[in-house]
Amino acid sequence: MGILLGMHLISTEKQGNTTFAIRVDNQAAIRAFSSTMRKPGHHLARETVRIANRLNKQKSRNAYKLTI
Repeated sequence: MGILLGMHLISTEKQGNTTFAIRVDNQAAIRAFSSTMRKPGHHLARETVRIANRLNKQKSRNAYKLTI
């Protein structure tokens, strides 16, 4: 849930920052992104990826970079 909240905060950033990092110390959360995202609870990972893709399209001309 913290990663998703971080993505929402990044999506509201208006000051032109194009480099963001979200630090995660949760092995299950990290592994969820490299899975097929079909298990219960993976809807949060899917929503995070959806927001990241939307931001990438919106900010691509500014060399947007996100690290999780």
